[in-house]
Amino acid sequence: MLAKRIGEARDAGHPAERESGSVLGTLDHLRVSQLDRKLVAPERVQPAENPDRATAERRLAESRAALLAAMENGNGLALGEIRHTHLRFGELDLYQWCLFVAEHEKRHVSQLRELAAQLASAS
Repeated sequence: MLAKRIGEARDAGHPAERESGSVLGTLDHLRVSQLDRKLVAPERVQPAENPDRATAERRLAESRAALLAAMENGNGLALGEIRHTHLRFGELDLYQWCLFVAEHEKRHVSQLRELAAQLASAS
């Protein structure tokens, strides 16, 4: 989605960024990375399969490379003026979408650490 929206904006001559304020913290109220509540992804974005480790690592690397390329393509554009609706959290600008990806991954890292601790104590 980020690559598509940024590409469309660049092709349409979207204006250059004029703001210099920080966007960090703009998603704090959504508590995306907090584990104190269960969040279930909508069916359309849930994994359809359970790939082997090598496939999962390759797909993760490809996804990360695509995200970084999209963000690089958006460099210099006023991404705060481009909005896209998130199924759970509503309308976010593209800076917030980039932050959302980070918070989403942070949530998964916390879940993995929690699971590893449970497995370690069970053995």
